Amino acid sequence: MPRPTPLPRARRRRRRATSCSTSSASRSPAPIPCRTRRPPPRWRRIWARTAAWGTLEAAAAALEARLREGGYSFHRVIIPAQKPADGVVKLEILQFPLAAVEVTGNQHFSADNIQRSLPGLVTGSSPDVRAVSRDLGLANEHPAKRVSIVLKESTKADALDAEIRVRDVAPVMFFTSLTGNTRDAYNDLNQTTGYTRLTIGYQNSNLFDLDHALTLSYTTSPDHLDSVKQYGAFYWIPLYGYATSLKVYYTRSEVNTGAIGLAGGAASFDVTGKGEFMGARLTYSLPRFGEITQNVSLALDDRYFDNNSALTGGPAFGTPIRTRPLSLRYAARYEQAWGGVAARVEQATNLSGGSYNNDETYSDQGLDQSWNAFRYGLDASYALGAWGLSARLHGQYGNDLLYSGEQFGLGGVASIRGLRDREISGERGYTMTLEAQGPQLAESLRPVLFFDAGSVRRLANDGLGTGDNASSIGVGARWNWERHLDVSADLAYVLNGIASQGDFAGTSAGDTKLNFSLFYRF
Repeated sequence: MPRPTPLPRARRRRRRATSCSTSSASRSPAPIPCRTRRPPPRWRRIWARTAAWGTLEAAAAALEARLREGGYSFHRVIIPAQKPADGVVKLEILQFPLAAVEVTGNQHFSADNIQRSLPGLVTGSSPDVRAVSRDLGLANEHPAKRVSIVLKESTKADALDAEIRVRDVAPVMFFTSLTGNTRDAYNDLNQTTGYTRLTIGYQNSNLFDLDHALTLSYTTSPDHLDSVKQYGAFYWIPLYGYATSLKVYYTRSEVNTGAIGLAGGAASFDVTGKGEFMGARLTYSLPRFGEITQNVSLALDDRYFDNNSALTGGPAFGTPIRTRPLSLRYAARYEQAWGGVAARVEQATNLSGGSYNNDETYSDQGLDQSWNAFRYGLDASYALGAWGLSARLHGQYGNDLLYSGEQFGLGGVASIRGLRDREISGERGYTMTLEAQGPQLAESLRPVLFFDAGSVRRLANDGLGTGDNASSIGVGARWNWERHLDVSADLAYVLNGIASQGDFAGTSAGDTKLNFSLFYRF
């Protein structure tokens, strides 16, 4: 990055630095106080210390530091040659504008498309680092491309060039996945719907050349095609320049549990009941706090549970029920070369409206219609040589009686491996996972060691007990082939099982279960 040549140090007589001016081929990205006989209050204290510092260079350095804090990293403050009048010395702010923006590495997205996702990089103006950082974070949420920015000295004097480096894949893709687990003698639900799930789907992540992403999927059981039907539609809209994105979805499920696959091997939409579900989430990226990226989001969901049969771990209600939670979430992420930490907190409140979402329906089932729930999550990763270590803590807390589809569930590949999907649920609960991926045994093949644990507590006395604790330990493997095929397998041994209650048979300590997943993109 070019820097202006230092000017001679100010001589004996102290001057009052009460004025500044800018010099550049373009305006600043935001107003900077200049040419003022009396500086604004937020800048005044910088010059007020000049006499104590003893040099005008110190005042210039302090002003430059304040500019950097405000996002103006490509501005420099100098003391130009001048004849002070009335004891006033002018400081000059030099701006370094972008002379050129180059896009490299893109194969499936046009250069114009890439530049539209980074509106803060405009030739002729000096970049606002904070705004560009937020643009970059939103651009990298796109499912088919990753971008990075390199700023370097331009061949033009006192200017910068920006290189946008791109790694992308085709925005249009089809995908299929097969997931499942070994048989469980106690799992009446899976005995009638099968132990495997087959998903086929389609994604276009550059609709209208605006990076809109549409994903459609259908999930069934290969050996129970008529009994298992799950549909999913997801739409993502990035609003570049506003640090905002909108996500909407619709799903329908004919079974009570499972996951509707998306276009990533590890991505899915968890199903907590039979019925229709739709919603929207608006996410706004907040300014960075040091090295921490953060965002706040507001979501409104409408969930209609078709209650013809009982949910696993819940009572068999005969009346449908609807929830309409409004959720406010704050999320933050800290990433370094060694790994990172991500955290989120969320408050959900059920709104009234819609059929089967009233006091009468809820009171008939012994529930609170105006319920609230607090949800949280903490994820961490650490690279230790050839090992990859990770930890996860997710939970929920509340004081209101919740329908089982809104309760916190234990069990399944994303929760406690070795248990059935959502084997038990409650108003309060948490799950914790510790996982280690070892060095490669062969190309892209890595072993996995894991420990899962969790607990749930129920507020209602409905014959299913007040809750339980569970844990498991196991080994697994992960394999990827040329970014087309993802294969995973986990063999879990249950250390602490779920107690049986009446007709409900819990998974016992000592039981084992193998979970597997194959995901193919084409």
